[in-house]
Amino acid sequence: DVEILGASAELAPDRSSFFVTYTITEGERYRISDISVNATLKDLDGEALRRRLRLSPGDWYDGDAVERDTQQLSTEVQNRGYAFVEVQPRVRRDSEAKTIEIVYDVGEGPRVYVERIDIVGNQRTKDKVVRREFRLAEGDAFSAALLRRSRQRIQDLDFFTGVTVNATTGSAPDRSVVTATVQERATGELTLGGGFSTDIGPMLTAGLRERNMVGTGIDAGITGVLAQRQSQVSLSVTDPHCVDRNLVDGFAVVHIEGTAMC
Repeated sequence: DVEILGASAELAPDRSSFFVTYTITEGERYRISDISVNATLKDLDGEALRRRLRLSPGDWYDGDAVERDTQQLSTEVQNRGYAFVEVQPRVRRDSEAKTIEIVYDVGEGPRVYVERIDIVGNQRTKDKVVRREFRLAEGDAFSAALLRRSRQRIQDLDFFTGVTVNATTGSAPDRSVVTATVQERATGELTLGGGFSTDIGPMLTAGLRERNMVGTGIDAGITGVLAQRQSQVSLSVTDPHCVDRNLVDGFAVVHIEGTAMC
């Protein structure tokens, strides 16, 4: 029942600024009397969905919490295989009892498909390295849950300091353009060390590793060990998406000179 009754502006004494005052009446607070989910989609249990909500009868009414529960319901239904879903909350207010009943209407929403996927901000990393982490492809039905999963997979590459994935309206109301914006980070590593081993004596170690070689996502490294009785050089290369498929391929070559003492 909040109302904004008015606003007034007063010039400061030094005439450099204004003081703006809003007059607001909050009204009475309402408690939630009942929460229900009205699901019109086939094989969808409204009572099971209701148990996923954070708000409960007896809580104070909170518009932000209702919005969060609306998003939670939408995600839950999408995760159950319904790509096109629309959740609309309705409130029934009892002014005398100061209670509110909330009904969430869950039905089929407008069908939206992915028109295009754009990658922005990758100066070195190739587009395909980012694209193959998407759980959506151009032409697929749009899914907010799969969009969030795609963003997490791109972030998990650890090639970028920041990743944002947004969807905007495409060339038609039933088309969506997905844009992934990334900020690249350094992916090379240099290691130096030293120590002593009872087998090979004093030793020095040095290594060079690149986790995103020439922007292809290939992990390559070379390591050398120089010791009193034995030296070693090893080279390893790992491709996490061999021939652009979900296959890991790699090899390692090790060269050892000298004989360790037993």
